[in-house]
Amino acid sequence: ESVVEEPVAAPAVEEPKQEESKQEEPAQSAEELAEIKADDKPAEEPKPAAQEAAEPVSDTKADDKPASEEPKPSSNGTAAPSAAQSDIQAASETSDAKQSRTSTSESVERKKHRGIMGFFKQVKESKVLVELFVMSRCPDAIKVERVFDGVVPQVYSIMDLQLNFIGQLDPHSTYGVKCKHGNDECRGNIDQLCALAHNKDLAMFWQFLSCLNKNPRMIGRGEEALKCASLAGLDSAFYTCVSSGEGRQLLEQSVENSQFIGVNTSATVFINGKPRCVEDAGWRECPGGHNPSDFIRDICAAYKGSRPSICSEYPPSRK
Repeated sequence: ESVVEEPVAAPAVEEPKQEESKQEEPAQSAEELAEIKADDKPAEEPKPAAQEAAEPVSDTKADDKPASEEPKPSSNGTAAPSAAQSDIQAASETSDAKQSRTSTSESVERKKHRGIMGFFKQVKESKVLVELFVMSRCPDAIKVERVFDGVVPQVYSIMDLQLNFIGQLDPHSTYGVKCKHGNDECRGNIDQLCALAHNKDLAMFWQFLSCLNKNPRMIGRGEEALKCASLAGLDSAFYTCVSSGEGRQLLEQSVENSQFIGVNTSATVFINGKPRCVEDAGWRECPGGHNPSDFIRDICAAYKGSRPSICSEYPPSRK
């Protein structure tokens, strides 16, 4: 309580007295007022004095500017670049940065257009890219893959294969994706993607896939994948991929790729980024045919390098 009252008492008594004394000042004589005013002037003079003292400092700084613009020697004895040279260099760096961003953007788009094979391994640009948009337990997908049983062993040396799985991204699901035929299909997709990512050559992977397709009901069941991996000679990298987060990441990127390209029908075949054929309860949109020989012919025709001898048996069809 005392803390509250003390600040109220002091100003209430003292401040009015000071005001009264100020009001009495005009009663002083003119001479006294002149003396007071004369005494007050020196107190105001330090302000311009401070300003005058500051002016030489600013003049000095202004005088120093031209000197600071002269090239200063660097630690290695060479002259530092002038302001104009720095501006030119900065403009050049900005231009280089823009070109780098543009190049990176174009590279990303090309990689997406070609599929995500670059995520699995380095794609040789001279090879023909065959993309299968599928679901591992889909009957139509298995039908197309069985056709390619007669294609891949013949021309695997001049082609790259990409599996683009169809599903819905869902971060809350077990595998990060919802698959039409359940979690067994999602696991089957992961088995195939890991085998494709970790194989010595495409023929080895296709042996693994053909093994799985012999018993479609077991796709996505761990024991069947292990048996087929052992048969195909896949090493420990495959098992690590399946049991770690790598497999889930591969599946999510595969589904993203299908969505980016805009394909939602299993099974769809692309060759070098162009639609080639669709199997959906029957073949359709297959102008070049859908037999193994038809796909071999198209792959050989699309290859720009030195063709293997098998291609001579499949000359380009006349349109």
